[in-house]
Amino acid sequence: MSGGLVLLPSDTCYCLAVLAVDEAARRHVNAILNRPDDPVSIACSSYLQVHRLVEVDHIVSLLLEHFTPGPITVVCAAKPEISTYFLERAIGSFDQSIGIRIPDSFIERDIAANTEYAQMTVAIRDLNTGEPVQEFERACEIVGTGIERAGPTGWGAIEADGFYSTHSTVVRVGGPQKVTLLREGDLPFDDVVSIARS
Repeated sequence: MSGGLVLLPSDTCYCLAVLAVDEAARRHVNAILNRPDDPVSIACSSYLQVHRLVEVDHIVSLLLEHFTPGPITVVCAAKPEISTYFLERAIGSFDQSIGIRIPDSFIERDIAANTEYAQMTVAIRDLNTGEPVQEFERACEIVGTGIERAGPTGWGAIEADGFYSTHSTVVRVGGPQKVTLLREGDLPFDDVVSIARS
């Protein structure tokens, strides 16, 4: 719990992973990546980890069963026992929801499986184009420069390849529309809606 970071391959690009233990960790990652202080998602290794964090209703269950492991983030209601501190401070969520993922990246899943605390992950994006970074050297450069700017921290990096082509798809489950698109990526929203209605 020293605030150390891991640069690792995710489904669509490299990401930074850190334990979701406090506001300082989230703010530091966002500062390193020159990112607004937006909420961060949690990478889970399994359905068991997902069930510990969020309410898994019928639609959430269908989406996770059909599309994971893979490039989708499902934003849904946190379990009532999840602390306000964790939601608001550690991951920056002020609406009692958590964005959860079960990544296709076995490296990301393995790291998530071997931590006592939830693992937040943030995509590394090119500062000029906003596009996800799939080149290891460029990802290291962005993180290194960000650490110089935001303040020192320990970090390590894992290199790999085999990314999906664009972005992960992000959807919110709940409310009158049942499933709302927040960002379309490799998984077309029409496919997500089709599964949610099955």
